[in-house]
Amino acid sequence: MEKNRILLVDNHRMVLAGLKQMLDRVPDFEVSGEALDGRQALHLMSQAPSDVVMMDVAMKGLNGIEATRRIKRCFPQSRVIGLSYYGHREIIDRMFHAGADGYVIKECAACELIEAVRSVLSGRIHLCPRAAAVMAQKRKPLSDKRCGISSPPPLTSREREVLQCVAEGKSTKEISGILYLSEYTVENHRRNIVRKLKLRNLAELTRYALLQGLTPLMY
Repeated sequence: MEKNRILLVDNHRMVLAGLKQMLDRVPDFEVSGEALDGRQALHLMSQAPSDVVMMDVAMKGLNGIEATRRIKRCFPQSRVIGLSYYGHREIIDRMFHAGADGYVIKECAACELIEAVRSVLSGRIHLCPRAAAVMAQKRKPLSDKRCGISSPPPLTSREREVLQCVAEGKSTKEISGILYLSEYTVENHRRNIVRKLKLRNLAELTRYALLQGLTPLMY
């Protein structure tokens, strides 16, 4: 029997262990690898692409939204299912805009996750019932009056990476090492982010990053 290869991506080892144990029971599924963040997932995909990637949305390092965008660009035949504890419409929207093929809330039953894998493998879009109910609600404009944001700003992929690092409390020097950029370039990105978002301090930048699903609410 030819098995469908599934890459698991989550920054909690216990979640990875639980997912692997569940999927290993399915005869035609094979867990091809486990990654703790988006960059590790991209590395594993470059070595041997998997058929399906189960992608945690909010992770330190490279978050699931950015990782999904890059995986779908480099490996368009692979399917990506977003996994999250949160069912916020804005985050679901961003995962699908990044190219995700499905979205599942982590509290769902095991059978729902297995159904999600089978759905995306067959070429269908899959939403778990709770996520589907959220998306069926009347759309409201994206806004956060506390941050003065009325619509998503046009941040570049690199700016989103820098913003995530800033929100996670990393210094310019640390960001430089993580992203392989000069400190001067990192500072330029930081200035562009502040200018585009019109936010005044670290607290507002962090709040924005949370609302956009760029960084987890807790580690």
